[in-house]
Amino acid sequence: MGAQPSKQSSEPLTTSVKTFVPETQKQIDLTQALITELDGSDETNYVRKQQAELYIERRVQERLAQLESTALNYFDGTLEDSTLKDIKEEKADGSQTLSTTSLQNNINDLNSKLKLFLDRDLDKTKSNVNNENKSKLVQCLRDNKGKPLNCYHEFEEFRKTIT
Repeated sequence: MGAQPSKQSSEPLTTSVKTFVPETQKQIDLTQALITELDGSDETNYVRKQQAELYIERRVQERLAQLESTALNYFDGTLEDSTLKDIKEEKADGSQTLSTTSLQNNINDLNSKLKLFLDRDLDKTKSNVNNENKSKLVQCLRDNKGKPLNCYHEFEEFRKTIT
């Protein structure tokens, strides 16, 4: 009595997983060597994944090394161009590049011009001071006619500015 259900239903009570199995017209024949190789292989999905990652890493490293060598070659070329011995080099498009030698020469020229300007300015100030001290000495000597020792201080200042 209890082994069978009391009512018969049109739908089955148990649900089963249905698997699609295609009906092939041709049977796939695998050789015995291929089957043996697949059975004896130690490769798993994890191993295949690791090998794929290693392959990708190697390719990335190769590409990075290639890019690095390209960048270094470009840098070396640019560095050589910037340290040319020529003063100015005309390029095909008409622009000029200055080398370090020409820049150093320009700096030296500007320094020499600045030194000449400062020397000339210093000479002018010295001559003004000399003229001022000279006029003080002359005025003192005129004021103290016959008493030159009273103008000793002015004389010393004048002598310092001359030497």
